[in-house]
Amino acid sequence: MLAREPVAGAVKTRLIPAVGAAGAATLYRAFTEDLCANLGGRFRTTVACAPTLARPYFQRLAARYGLDLSDQREGDLGKRMRRVAEDALGGVRRVVIVGSDAPTLPMDTVRAAFSALRRHRVVLGPSLDGGYYLLGLRTPVPDLFTRMPWGTDRVFARTLARLRAIDVAPALLAPWYDIDTGDEIQLLARHLRVLAACGQRPCPRTMRALARLGASA
Repeated sequence: MLAREPVAGAVKTRLIPAVGAAGAATLYRAFTEDLCANLGGRFRTTVACAPTLARPYFQRLAARYGLDLSDQREGDLGKRMRRVAEDALGGVRRVVIVGSDAPTLPMDTVRAAFSALRRHRVVLGPSLDGGYYLLGLRTPVPDLFTRMPWGTDRVFARTLARLRAIDVAPALLAPWYDIDTGDEIQLLARHLRVLAACGQRPCPRTMRALARLGASA
């Protein structure tokens, strides 16, 4: 999982117009901790940290949830993801990369990604915003990380085109969503209300943060 230290004004900047810089950092901290709790209890999980794993925040996460830590190091998102993937594949046969801004991500989806990697070289989880929320790899595929329009609604389509160009047929998971905008905060709040009505609370820290910010009203 890729994660940043939740410093106000430095994370989730597109949420700032909706909830302010401190609110955006509060939400992002909750997203990250919910995912760490869910992933750490089920999978061997490494958090790729920015700016550095030496921050006390990341050390506390690792101790609390039984996680490994690594540094993202420098470069754009593509370079950092490529390093994370290649470093992981140096020691394991399958790697699944997720971000830290999809707190409702079902753990069954992550299991399905690992399962699909037994038959496929690449697994993709398409995001509702045109990107992807999950990338699974069985071998390195460097073409997926260069000259990509990160942060736009063209990332998923461009990734599929790159895979077709090298004759790789990916496994595709069910679409999901991550949280980048004020509208997506409202989607998240509505989703969590429905889940709670069904007796499910997959991300309690996020629910508390939303309640404090008034976004669930």
